[in-house]
This record gives sequence, structure tokens and C-alpha cells, in this order.
Amino acid sequence: MTMTVGTAVPVDRTAVVRDIFDHLDQNKDGYLDGEEVLLLVRNLKGTKANHRKVARLMRKMDTNGDGKVDPEEFGSMILDMSNKYEDAQFLNKMDILKRGRRQVHIDFLFRLFDTDGDGEMSEKEFLNCVKLGLKSSKKRPDSPNPIMDKFALLDKDGSNALDLKEFSTYMDEIFKIMDERKFAEAVSKLRSRAIGLWRAKAASIQNAAAAKDVATHTNDDALSEDDDN
Repeated sequence: MTMTVGTAVPVDRTAVVRDIFDHLDQNKDGYLDGEEVLLLVRNLKGTKANHRKVARLMRKMDTNGDGKVDPEEFGSMILDMSNKYEDAQFLNKMDILKRGRRQVHIDFLFRLFDTDGDGEMSEKEFLNCVKLGLKSSKKRPDSPNPIMDKFALLDKDGSNALDLKEFSTYMDEIFKIMDERKFAEAVSKLRSRAIGLWRAKAASIQNAAAAKDVATHTNDDALSEDDDN
């Protein structure tokens, strides 16, 4: 099934779903067994995953009743469930199926605080993330020193910046006791605070630029008046 949005490159949904199947098929035998379906449920439900949910999903997908899920059974269910989504939503949902809701949230936060877009999180960017995170959880922000000590421990390759894997390690540590709902709520609060901060800074920069522009034009006018006299 191929979908097209406007003039965008079509999304081959069948290929996307097959890629997820291959990723979940840990032993590469061409089928998903109970343990591999458990991985799928964990990606969706996080800490709420259990064997009862796995058994229910297995029954739903295993239409021929052979006790395992083949690519066609998996693809049929996933494509049928995702028909209502536009391509962008579909790809987001499939990303969650493949990598897990929590990791998708962590990736989003990494991109949000990587304000210069260089694919790494600098000390300053990490400091902003941690301080905003502490504020959103109503904890008192640490002084920079303990945060930078943590940064140094996470920076395994000594590059003075954190890559996504290193940042993910930090996020896993501080959010590991949360279930998926509370984790999503924490991410949402952090996102709101960050966006509010960036907008305030942008407005401040614009106001400063406007003030400078007014001052410049005022000086130009004054010069013009002096020239006329």
C-alpha cells in the first residue's frame, strides 16, 4: 500500500511495516513468537506490558491459529489499524512500534534542546534541559557543578558533547521508575517549558532588534535634520 500526500514522496506503508516486523523478529526465523510480541507490547505499553496483553494480541494477529505470527498476518493487522492516519501520523506510529514510545519521546527532547541543530548536546544545552526538567517537576534546580559532573560521566567519548545514545542513558536513569503515562506527562511539561522559553527569547531578540532599528532610524533622522540646518 503506497500513500501520497500532495507532491510529497509516497510512503510505502507495506515496506515500513515489514521493516518493523524484521526488527521485532529477533531470532530471524521469519515469525513472531510470544517473546517477540512481548517486545512489541513493551514498545506500546512500556511498564504496563504483561503476558495477558501479549496473549490477547497473539490471538488477534495469529489468524491461522498456528501459534506464531507471520509477516502477512502482522502486516494485515497493522495496515488495517493505521488506515485512518495520514502519512506523517502513520510514520510516527510506526516509529513507536519499532523503537518504543519512550525512546521516541527521548529523541524528541534531544532534538528540542539541541538548539543549534548540530546533532549533539553541548554542556550549555544539557544544562538548560536539566534545569527546565527540575523546574517542571517542581524540584529545586541544582547548581551547575553537579549537573556538569553528570555531563562528564555521560560523555563517554570525551567529545564535550552528548550524542543521542549518551543522552538516552541519562533519560533512562531519571525516568525508569515512571510508567508510560507519567513519563509522557513529564515530557509534555518539559516540552511546554522549553517552547515557552524559546518563544520568550525570540520575542526578546525581536524587541531588541526593533529597539535598535528605531534608534538607528532616529539617529539617521537627527543627522538629516542637522544637515538641513
